[in-house]
Amino acid sequence: MHKQGYLQQHGNMLAFAALSSPLLFHGILNRAGGISPAPWDSLNVSFGLGDDPGNVRSNRAVIKKALGFSHLVSARQIHGSLVYQVKENPGRDLEIDGFDALVTNVVDLGLMIQQADCQAVMLFDPEKKAVAIAHVGWRGSAAGIIAATVSAMRRAYATEEADLTAVISPSLGPCCAQFVNHRSELPPSLH
Repeated sequence: MHKQGYLQQHGNMLAFAALSSPLLFHGILNRAGGISPAPWDSLNVSFGLGDDPGNVRSNRAVIKKALGFSHLVSARQIHGSLVYQVKENPGRDLEIDGFDALVTNVVDLGLMIQQADCQAVMLFDPEKKAVAIAHVGWRGSAAGIIAATVSAMRRAYATEEADLTAVISPSLGPCCAQFVNHRSELPPSLH
């Protein structure tokens, strides 16, 4: 791996240097390397965009292989603040409807959120061997998704905030979009 700031690149995958641990393997993949045709080119992992479900399953298999997991739990996100606790390995791939964060302490299980312009926030508690991943767009930020995720980890695993390592994925930045309606869309506390 070679280091790029706080991220390290390994082939098609980025990994956070701050999360280097034998207890945790993680990665951020871009759209390259999948089989979906236009307009979903190429590593589309969403069943809700009109792509052939077989393509989506094949693309998710690429991710499982890259990360070394046999099963993947994902969320069909809604830009909210609901957190789902994965209590056991489901023994198959599983997509949970209506949640924007996943938490678990189950070993050998992959968690996945999908993002385009939003951020992914990953939390790791090495003391309690627990992990969380959250889909964090502006609506989720306004709804308190990060606080809800930390609270879920505290309730489920007795996580102490001071023990958490948190990382934020790359996302759409000011170079590529303007957030012009922030005064009418965000609560005043976020202006």
